Amino acid sequence: MDVSQELSAKEVINNYGYEELLNIFYEYGEESNSKKIAETIINNRPIQTTNELVSVIESSLPRQNPKFTKSTIRKIFQAVRIEVNNEISEIIESLDTVKNFIKSNGIMVFLSYHSIEDRTIKQFIEKETKGCTCYPKLAICICENVPLFKLFKYKKRKSTNKTNKINRQPTIHLTIRTNEYSNTTSTTIIGYIKPYRNKEFCNEVKLTHFCNIV
Repeated sequence: MDVSQELSAKEVINNYGYEELLNIFYEYGEESNSKKIAETIINNRPIQTTNELVSVIESSLPRQNPKFTKSTIRKIFQAVRIEVNNEISEIIESLDTVKNFIKSNGIMVFLSYHSIEDRTIKQFIEKETKGCTCYPKLAICICENVPLFKLFKYKKRKSTNKTNKINRQPTIHLTIRTNEYSNTTSTTIIGYIKPYRNKEFCNEVKLTHFCNIV
């Protein structure tokens, strides 16, 4: 967590209202017990330490397998971290900026390590690959919107790496900028695969070195 941020995790836990906490836990943690956890946190304020927060989260959960409890705690801490670091806004801003600096045949590669990041990148892909935005029942397009990107042919690949079952493997998203002066309507190819250890794919997009070392 970025300790230089003005906003702190302590402030989020102790000062945010119920709706704000609920939104953070649900959107950034995808936690099904978000309502009960938010209520319990508010009823047990002030919370001063990490251990206190863990105890409060545990007390708000039903009796269950300890591994599910640990998963919930991890999700809540992830949600607070994303909120404090403003991570999603940073990703969105970076994507919208970087796309304008890619030269012809340049390659953009994005690694997303959890579903929140992955969802953000997928939304970016959907937005940038969408053509006409007119009402579907209109007979003629009046928006004249031309997509800057098109999907790469490799959408997803299943993992062939069974040696490491502990560390989370990232999802790869990549874009390849084609000749911007060509006669084609699209000037960029965009796509994503999961996971990245695929020799055929790596050779085709000339990412052999990257795929071998990641």
